[in-house]
Amino acid sequence: MERNKLVLLILLFSMACVDSVNQSLSVADDAEHSGNLSTVNGTVTIGERARVDGSLSTVNGGIQVGSDSRIREAETVNGSIRVGDGAEVGKLVTVNGNIRLGSNVRVLEEIKAVNGAIGLKSGSHVAGSVSNVNGAITIDGAHIEGTLATNTGDVRVINGARISGDLHVRPVRRGDHDRRVRVVIGRDAVVEGKVQLDRRVDLYLHESATVGEIVGGEPEMFTGDEPRR
Repeated sequence: MERNKLVLLILLFSMACVDSVNQSLSVADDAEHSGNLSTVNGTVTIGERARVDGSLSTVNGGIQVGSDSRIREAETVNGSIRVGDGAEVGKLVTVNGNIRLGSNVRVLEEIKAVNGAIGLKSGSHVAGSVSNVNGAITIDGAHIEGTLATNTGDVRVINGARISGDLHVRPVRRGDHDRRVRVVIGRDAVVEGKVQLDRRVDLYLHESATVGEIVGGEPEMFTGDEPRR
């Protein structure tokens, strides 16, 4: 149901604001664009240090935001989203695709995927939540103010990363693979909220990490850079 609603919202948004149907769109380095950029079958590329006072959307294609650029939000159905170092974005959403952030990226709202991995690098900051259904999530030295949630994806919170909300591995749903999810909370990482494990999880907790209440499982402690297994 959640996936269907997300697809419908993105499709409606795209049809309402279409600038192109079968064409890729771009904004050059250091350029400014006022208004939305939307296509159906094509990519959307924003250069470095660019400013877009509007949203980026595509149905079949990826979205790339260059370093030190600013946009309002980016949404795609079938495609990945990549954001360069030092950029500022409002919200990032995809259905089938990965979301990758460079270093020192500011996300003013949330990051959301259905089928896709999510990766945040050092110094990046998300004011809202980060979630997916399927796909690995890696928070490498970044800060999430909201909740980090997944259904079937392995999770790595490493290198001093910080989650101000909960870390939630959600229950098995109809059609999910009932696999064991692997969660690693690494060196100097912090989860201020609960670690809520609502399915089978292998939880590895570094001795220097700090977490709130752990519900639904017991951690295996480790001391090196990575768990032994």
